[in-house]
Amino acid sequence: MPSLTAALFDADGQGLAAEPALCDVGTRLQQALGAHLDDADASVDIPFADLLGETGDPMLAYLLLDQLPPGLACLGTRDAAGRVLEGEQALSACESGHGALAVFYRFDLELLRSRMQPLKAAG
Repeated sequence: MPSLTAALFDADGQGLAAEPALCDVGTRLQQALGAHLDDADASVDIPFADLLGETGDPMLAYLLLDQLPPGLACLGTRDAAGRVLEGEQALSACESGHGALAVFYRFDLELLRSRMQPLKAAG
């Protein structure tokens, strides 16, 4: 998925995604997003645990996810009542340990598709 990698990361981010310690997270990210690119949905929520895998390091995963272009992904949590918090509110819920039952990243599929268009056209 070379065009997906290029759409997700700039040159520095691509280098980081190729690092052995982060390679698995990058691969899981590409597989998860690739499965939704043809969906009509504007966004998709991908559980953070799915990106980590069984032995993943949350800090390394965050390091890679921090390389995504602005606006492409946002940290989110879902609480017991089904409420969704995003961004700073989600981070606060995660840090406090109260209320965050599910932690995910919400990816803007429309933005990702638009970033892929010139890459597909270039060949």
